[in-house]
Amino acid sequence: MTLTELAGIVARSLELDEGDVWVICTELAAVMTEVLEHGEEIKIRGLGSFTWRRHKASRRRHPLTKEMVDMPERDKLTFTPTEKLKWRS
Repeated sequence: MTLTELAGIVARSLELDEGDVWVICTELAAVMTEVLEHGEEIKIRGLGSFTWRRHKASRRRHPLTKEMVDMPERDKLTFTPTEKLKWRS
């Protein structure tokens, strides 16, 4: 589902102008992005949480060349759904 589709559903559900809801949805996405870029986590009740996980440096085998490659330490953004959503997977 795209942001535009989501805004359309919310607009129809709340009987609001789709353009206004789209602006709110895009601003929400921008704020969430900014917060995550600063390394903070986001918890949304009933949906889940976005957190950063640190992955240690490691050596791995390149799948095509079979050569060993050093992977640097890195952070990875993860989403953990609430229990209510977990039952679906």
